[in-house]
Amino acid sequence: MVVTVSMVIRVIMVIMVIRVIVVIMVIMVIRVIVVIKVIKVIRDIMVIRVIVVIMVIMVILVIVVIMVILFANASKTDMNRPWDTSNGNYYGYAIIGLYDYVYACNY
Repeated sequence: MVVTVSMVIRVIMVIMVIRVIVVIMVIMVIRVIVVIKVIKVIRDIMVIRVIVVIMVIMVILVIVVIMVILFANASKTDMNRPWDTSNGNYYGYAIIGLYDYVYACNY
């Protein structure tokens, strides 16, 4: 198996995406903990549980979508120019959008 530059870049991109998702998940968990501390009402625990389940499902969907985008576009994507959308490649923008989301969550 020959390791090309594009394969290395693809792996790095996937790692970056996973790292971003982990950060988003941590931020979401912290938010939920803050909400729980603010509310401190036993009957709302069920609601919070539902919210957590929904958020976990959302995160899984995001991961699936990103993986599909990454590997569906892998053949026609120039990995050195992920911002180039001329050949129907939008996953670079997806990653940039995730970074923007994390940045917005942190500030």
